[in-house]
Amino acid sequence: MSGADTAHILAVHPPVASPALVPLPAAGQQALASTRMPSLELYDANIDFYTEFLLTPECLEKSLTCIAARKSYGDYRLAGPATQSQLRDLGANLSLWQTRIAAVDQALATCRTKRFYNPPEGVQALGDLKNLLHLASLAYYPAQIGWGAFDHPPVQ
Repeated sequence: MSGADTAHILAVHPPVASPALVPLPAAGQQALASTRMPSLELYDANIDFYTEFLLTPECLEKSLTCIAARKSYGDYRLAGPATQSQLRDLGANLSLWQTRIAAVDQALATCRTKRFYNPPEGVQALGDLKNLLHLASLAYYPAQIGWGAFDHPPVQ
């Protein structure tokens, strides 16, 4: 479409709660568009938040630095047993976590290819990403960033 009386609409699916959340409302809007409607383009900022920001080696390495600083300030002093367990595991297995961080791009790539449907590879990739989301959550404690939800107890 072109002309002075036409419009272009960009429908943005913002970061909401999960990298697994499909932008159905925006996709539905596009499906309803006809040739008489303005052009419609979709942008999934939700998936970009996870794949282009949070689940990158750079951001995850910064999370490690942030967690160490927050731990030294006593920010986790009142944390529950699950968070305390994650912190102990991080301290005892730092090199394993650094290996997981270095391999995050491989886990994301597996999820974007047919290899995802090979159960051992798909399950491993999802498990690695879930663990890395837990790591990122420690940096944003008390918020919890998970595969299917985002929770921030002080903000209800």
